[in-house]
Amino acid sequence: MSYGSTRHVPVLLEEILQGLQIRADAHYCDATLGGGGYTLQLMKRLTRGRVISFDRDPGAIAHARALLGDDPRSELVHANFDQLERRWEQGGWPAPMGIVYDLGLSSIQLEDPARGFSFLATDAPLDMRFDPEQDGPSAADIVNGWSEEELADLFFEHGERAGRRIARRIAAERDRAPIATAGRLADIAAAVAGRGGRQARHPATRVFMALRMAVNREAGALESSLRQAMKLVAPGGRIAVVSYQSREDAIVKDLFRRAARGCRCELPPDECLCSNPPVIRLVNRKVIVPQEKEIAENPRSRSARLRIVERI
Repeated sequence: MSYGSTRHVPVLLEEILQGLQIRADAHYCDATLGGGGYTLQLMKRLTRGRVISFDRDPGAIAHARALLGDDPRSELVHANFDQLERRWEQGGWPAPMGIVYDLGLSSIQLEDPARGFSFLATDAPLDMRFDPEQDGPSAADIVNGWSEEELADLFFEHGERAGRRIARRIAAERDRAPIATAGRLADIAAAVAGRGGRQARHPATRVFMALRMAVNREAGALESSLRQAMKLVAPGGRIAVVSYQSREDAIVKDLFRRAARGCRCELPPDECLCSNPPVIRLVNRKVIVPQEKEIAENPRSRSARLRIVERI
């Protein structure tokens, strides 16, 4: 597994740095290290502070170690972000003044053909595990092992309107031969969903996102990690989350809004009777999106959505 020399471009970087209100002597957490872009930019603004960076992908850790060297302002943790609170306590670090999440794949992961994350890597194996040593199914196991109904529900939950038709075609195609490569799955999705002349998004995008989230159990891990982050961050500290698809953003939005009104139940807002004090305040009530200039320079940023909160 190689990360090569691909340069990762952090999305909404200036908005995040401004939103976190960086203090040069404070500790910060990059919960999704990826290509190391946010970690590096945070470090540049620190003197006595440190950035503690988490990633479950061993390739990301190795890449960042080569990029950052033995800089004392950096500490790398090979762990998923749902272990945030426990690993932070084990490290004995002061409460962070800021925590940043980028819920997308890094450019490096997308462009590594061995990982199967991208529908453009036609011969890549359908793996999609962030940590290749982790227990659990690969994307190929899900595509070839789940029922047609289960696949349809998965795709539909992630916003793919043609999800049921794509699932039906997958079931028919795998009867002929197992679907083992990213290219074959992408071709199946494209054949069903088609591609309009002005359509910016590849027809396989949501299918690949859905599979990646299922393989890595991202939805549950995200909610767990955000709950931990809201307890871990120092009073006055901030949490910034960049998401790229509607389901992820809905999880972030709902969890933050509930915490901002002191809700600890699962009832709709008009039925909630919680009277707990709020845990956080919403720094931006309206979601922050990239400006046209950033989208032109980095097209992968076009679907990014940023939400920032502050611990009370």
